[in-house]
Amino acid sequence: MSKKLKISLCLLLAICMGALISGCNKPPAPPKNCEAVVEATLYSGTEGCKDFVAICRSLDELEEEGLRNRYDFFNDRNSQNNCYDSEAGKKIREYNDEYFQSKVFAVCAFFSNGRLGQYRIEEAEVAANKLTLYIRRPKKNDAADVINNVFLIAGVDKSLVSQVTSMEYVLRSIS
Repeated sequence: MSKKLKISLCLLLAICMGALISGCNKPPAPPKNCEAVVEATLYSGTEGCKDFVAICRSLDELEEEGLRNRYDFFNDRNSQNNCYDSEAGKKIREYNDEYFQSKVFAVCAFFSNGRLGQYRIEEAEVAANKLTLYIRRPKKNDAADVINNVFLIAGVDKSLVSQVTSMEYVLRSIS
């Protein structure tokens, strides 16, 4: 094989590998029928927090639901939880009442174990007066002895949830 052909094959192989690697690192597709406001995994400072789902039509409602379930994203004097200083807390406080004129927050919080990586909001769907958030979970890691708290908020158009009376979430595994 000629030296020129070997170099050409090596370059072609390098280009193909680069394309494969960059394709593996592409960002997730945006969710359908909603926007991902917060996709957070909290690893500490969530002692006493509870699983819950809620549709919040204002920041005040979000704060009330959060406090009821022991997520304090609004009180910087609460040294017993790290929610205030978390990326989720910082992101939530960027929103104001103007946002809620056309949108609501669909909130989902739950504990998980044995999974390292980020849970992602894939889709919001309304059927039979129920809002369902479809969530993509990371692959199971048997070596991961970790308990974490997943906290997700989807921004959903008010028109989509005007007749909604309940909410649920469905976890989907990575195939």
